[in-house]
Amino acid sequence: DGVDSPVQLLLALAILDQFPEDCLETPAILRLLNEVCARRARDTLRQQTGGDENSVNAAARKLVSRMLSISKDSAPNVLAVDQPEPPREEVKSACSDDFTLDA
Repeated sequence: DGVDSPVQLLLALAILDQFPEDCLETPAILRLLNEVCARRARDTLRQQTGGDENSVNAAARKLVSRMLSISKDSAPNVLAVDQPEPPREEVKSACSDDFTLDA
């Protein structure tokens, strides 16, 4: 994307005399913060795994699963591709709202 750091975007805005009003509204700031968090998480996972992309992806899945308290027991079973999905009401009735998000 040609942007080494999201800070470059803020510096580019700082030198402009005029810029669109909506560029500093909540949705734009949230997208910027999301980008900063995603890049920081990716950099951290790369350092922890040695940079191999498959290892980074596996570590990311493990981290998100842990944060959302997803385990093999709580995750849904995957059906074969040629099997129809169960009715929505059946899926809803099998869901549990007994969970907590890990910090």
